[in-house]
Amino acid sequence: MAKELSLIFERKPEQWGLRGNPYLWDEMRDLFGGASLDISTRDLADQICECYENAVGEPLKYGSKVFVERFAHGGMSSGYVSGEFWICIGIPFLIDNFRKIKQDMFLKNKCISLWNCKFDVIYFSWKLLQFFDCDEHVLDI
Repeated sequence: MAKELSLIFERKPEQWGLRGNPYLWDEMRDLFGGASLDISTRDLADQICECYENAVGEPLKYGSKVFVERFAHGGMSSGYVSGEFWICIGIPFLIDNFRKIKQDMFLKNKCISLWNCKFDVIYFSWKLLQFFDCDEHVLDI
């Protein structure tokens, strides 16, 4: 089963900056649902920036604080999204999550490949022993 890109949003930062940032995070997670993890980190960063711009209504800029009505749920900075958070914390955090997931997938696939290879060698050796009518105890691997 292929893993979805939305998995990069599962691990979340401890601090959010402004109160609208976690709502944008969740919206992005939903938008990335069904997308493949088979992309480069550069393409991922581009897609996050594009998603930010579509959600907030303006390009991602350092120091920007944009009010988004649908993210307003009470509190002093309610509804505000911080460009600084996304540039300094959000995007690097998501890319780190992405790399960890990709690394984990690579290691799991390697382990499965190694196990299958070892199994094939053992099975082939067992078949050879049967062919030559050898004792099974000869094959102590």
